[in-house]
Amino acid sequence: MNLNLLGLVIGSSLAIVAMGACAAPGDVGRRAHADADADPDVVSVSEAALMPVARGTPGICGGATPGIDYGRELVIRDLAVVEDRLRTRWPSGSMTPTDPEEGVWHLGRLMAGMVGDGTDKGVENEPYVPLAPPQFVRDWLGMWERDDSVNCDLVAARPRIEEIIASWPKKDGQLDLTQAPFRLLAIVRRADLVDLSPPGTNVRNNDSLRRDQAGAGELRFVFGLVDPRTNQPRDFTVILEYNVPAETDAEVGDQLARWHALAGNAPQQPLGPVAYRKLLASLTWDITQPEGATRCAGCTVGTRARPKDSNLIRLRTNDLGVLGIGQEFREFRLPLKPTHRDLQHFYLTQTPAVRHDETTKLGDYLVQYCAEIRDEHHKVPQEFEPYRGAGPRECDNQEFDAVQFQAGRSANDMRSYWDAPNLPPEVSAACGITGSELRFRFSRNTCNGCHGREQGMHAPTAQFFHIGPRTEGAEAPLSRFLAGPYAFIDARGGLRDHDEPKRRLVDYERRLCALR
Repeated sequence: MNLNLLGLVIGSSLAIVAMGACAAPGDVGRRAHADADADPDVVSVSEAALMPVARGTPGICGGATPGIDYGRELVIRDLAVVEDRLRTRWPSGSMTPTDPEEGVWHLGRLMAGMVGDGTDKGVENEPYVPLAPPQFVRDWLGMWERDDSVNCDLVAARPRIEEIIASWPKKDGQLDLTQAPFRLLAIVRRADLVDLSPPGTNVRNNDSLRRDQAGAGELRFVFGLVDPRTNQPRDFTVILEYNVPAETDAEVGDQLARWHALAGNAPQQPLGPVAYRKLLASLTWDITQPEGATRCAGCTVGTRARPKDSNLIRLRTNDLGVLGIGQEFREFRLPLKPTHRDLQHFYLTQTPAVRHDETTKLGDYLVQYCAEIRDEHHKVPQEFEPYRGAGPRECDNQEFDAVQFQAGRSANDMRSYWDAPNLPPEVSAACGITGSELRFRFSRNTCNGCHGREQGMHAPTAQFFHIGPRTEGAEAPLSRFLAGPYAFIDARGGLRDHDEPKRRLVDYERRLCALR
């Protein structure tokens, strides 16, 4: 690909973002929707100007395929989308499965879609009584009210959750999900996470139930908490991460081609704003709809078993001192057994418990899985090594506790990073990278590494969110990592440069052109 052209596409998209943020926040929001009250899909002249969908990009794959726009397909933050009056609001509270329009990008509707319908066709195939959606969400918030233990890692209560619960608008004494105090920040398509052979862990936790499934990447919704009394943003984000189902190269190709239809019908012939948003709503609803794992395009019941038949992989939170002291990351998943009806704390996907930092145990893991970590295709195991003791599998048993490896939570002080004392300068000839590079590739994929020193998020000014909270009428800010390119000093003092937008665009283009 012509990288100069790629830079032009990225730069143009980010320039449009910058222009959209120049006006006063309230003015932009009002101007964008001033003439859309009667029909949410009537687009004003100013709204069309704000959307980066009214202009074409030069073709790719030899010029026959519409070009890719970072802000239009991969990290969508445009106000005409995130403040769409139809799709980011849910006044009716209706869960009609055939309606991919009202509230399709609203946190309340998406959370309500996780409770299931009482018939789990996939993992356990047993009936259950689903919780009422308000209770489902209330139980999730309640997980910050009390201490928990996840993989023998203490997840301490964050007592200020009571403020969020108290200020959440109520209906009939329960949380009113139609007024969920969260603002859509971005819709993100992680086409770079295509994986038809997800990494396993150890013998005991080899993912036999396919909790981490093959797929054509992920679809993510990023929401920011707002104070319902003032409508101002707070430093707390929720990310819903959905698997885009695919099990073969052909299915991956179909999913990517369907998404790339957002680019238009041909080079220099982009979709207009109304058609763009209708297609985006349809594509996202196909993945996020209740029981979407059995209803989405090309899905076959029983072959893609998911908890509650949902495509949701995980729900992640990033709390910067709102619920408690300091920055904390948590992860939640739907339980495999449907009769366990709530979201549950889950060990963090790529982050060990902090007690293993700077230990020979961590070094042993890095060396043993060097090739996988080098390729950034590893999965931090629940246990390392598997527990084979005679004592009970309980955290009070020190032998059992010692092998529990994954974290139940992660904190970030912008100073810490992952290291091990027993990494040799050259790990192995077969692995082909230095111990320092191995450490860096592992560390930057952890929660606190990606959001901290390891990716240069601490300097010159700290950036705690890759997609940050926003006020009404203003686009969500991107971290220097997602805005790219940038240079930084890693945790061990090495000079590095990185261009995440280009990396994702190049990967997406490569996969699209491979289809031809």
